[in-house]
Amino acid sequence: MANQANQASMKTIDDTAFAVAEFSCLRDEILKRIEFQNQIVNLTLVIAGSVVSFAFGFRNGALILPIYPVIAFGLAASWEQHNLRIRQLGVYIRKRLETRTSDKGWEQYRVDNRVKRTRTAGYARATFMFTQLGIIALTMLLETYPPPPIWIILFVIDVIAAAATWVVIRTHPLEPEQAATQTGDAQSGDASDAP
Repeated sequence: MANQANQASMKTIDDTAFAVAEFSCLRDEILKRIEFQNQIVNLTLVIAGSVVSFAFGFRNGALILPIYPVIAFGLAASWEQHNLRIRQLGVYIRKRLETRTSDKGWEQYRVDNRVKRTRTAGYARATFMFTQLGIIALTMLLETYPPPPIWIILFVIDVIAAAATWVVIRTHPLEPEQAATQTGDAQSGDASDAP
């Protein structure tokens, strides 16, 4: 009997040590993904500025500008992939790790005690959309009329890339209870509230 109690006690210690180690690793991963997201937004702005300045350096610069919306789509998809993982990690921590403690933890506290949202994730998403739409509009202003057939093809590709970006950056609920309360970015697992 004493041996079984001792084994149960060792299992509890092992489970606790594992939970603490897992929590620490998952929080580190969340922070690293947030850093990547910030780098992606910065890179998006640098590339947009570079493409515009490069385009103004050439006579047919309007043919260079349509490159950007496709690049921005890839960056937006990468940003949103990090956002999804951050949200999933937060839900995992809240539902699997924090339920083992009597006072819960940060993720549960964050869900229970909402504060005014900063809309940081919304601003990041807007960066992708506004830079794409701005460059598409600039392309239309700079292009001579009638435009060459290649420009029309690039324009259609850009519009598709902008629409695809809109679809990708829309936030989707991770949990059934989020679907009922979700309005835009105001949901419990948004990247702006993750850390």
